[in-house]
Amino acid sequence: MRRHNFKKLQIWQLAIELIDENYKLTSTFPDYEKYGLRTQMNRCSVSIASNISEGSSKRTDKHFMKFLITCVITMKFVYYKFTKSLLYHGFFAKGSC
Repeated sequence: MRRHNFKKLQIWQLAIELIDENYKLTSTFPDYEKYGLRTQMNRCSVSIASNISEGSSKRTDKHFMKFLITCVITMKFVYYKFTKSLLYHGFFAKGSC
């Protein structure tokens, strides 16, 4: 198996965009979320790109897939936080996400 150049992978490039957008969004959260939801979401968005880059260096596609599956799980967590918790806590108006 050839190793993937993660910087050329579209999924990694999108993950980097997610980090930028996530940090912009979480910077607007109230101060009381500075060490809660804000840091959770920031760590998760960085984790997605990190897992893609780390997984791309593995010897087999099977190992790479394990890292990509971890990315999907983390992305579901970020999605949940965006669509459920944020709406519940009133950071966004309903219907805007």
